[in-house]
Amino acid sequence: MCERAQRNGLLDNYKAVFKEWEELKIIENIDCKTTEISSERKKVRLCNLNLSEEKVPWYARKFSEFHSILRLVAWVLRFINNVKSRINERKRGQLTVEEIQGAEIQLIRSIQALGFPEEKLIPNLCVFKDEKNIIRVKTRITERIDTPNFLSPILLPNNCIVTQRLVEHIHIENYHAGTQLFLSMLREKYWIFGGKRTVPKIWNACVMSRRFKSKSPTADPPSGAHLLQV
Repeated sequence: MCERAQRNGLLDNYKAVFKEWEELKIIENIDCKTTEISSERKKVRLCNLNLSEEKVPWYARKFSEFHSILRLVAWVLRFINNVKSRINERKRGQLTVEEIQGAEIQLIRSIQALGFPEEKLIPNLCVFKDEKNIIRVKTRITERIDTPNFLSPILLPNNCIVTQRLVEHIHIENYHAGTQLFLSMLREKYWIFGGKRTVPKIWNACVMSRRFKSKSPTADPPSGAHLLQV
């Protein structure tokens, strides 16, 4: 399998993923002693340097839909778990719901690690980290009985391409709702930093939403004097 992955160019992508997540302290260090990884360490460092300069994550370069990005991260996490597991314990087949949910948590951690390097430097918001190490916002709703995501939504940066893909995905799922309704739906789970500017920008970029907003041209009705002359 290693030779097939090397022929298809997948080995370089996996090594870049390992290195980036290890630097962000998202996953544990993986002890890989294969000769292929040792010979490619220099290329991995150069790849990570380019990622930090362009500010575009590796998982957002080849896919333009949030669902595809989420599945890509889920497959990478399965590969990592299979490498660390025995042969008879490795997972095969289609992705499970638990793997998709774990990929979403891992993706949110990566976005927050890039967008908010220090939790104390987040202005004008009272934030905390939950048991899954995800940054959440403390809202003023304290006595209401509701879901944890609504009471303490997940904080996301507004200048991230993955956040944009997520907003576009939720916008399409809610049938191109208006900006105010769409923002209220979005805040049931996520709190985008500067969302009042980000959401209208994405809404205006949607061709179908602009088509719904546009008015059909109408002609002025003929005057009564013109009808009497006829």
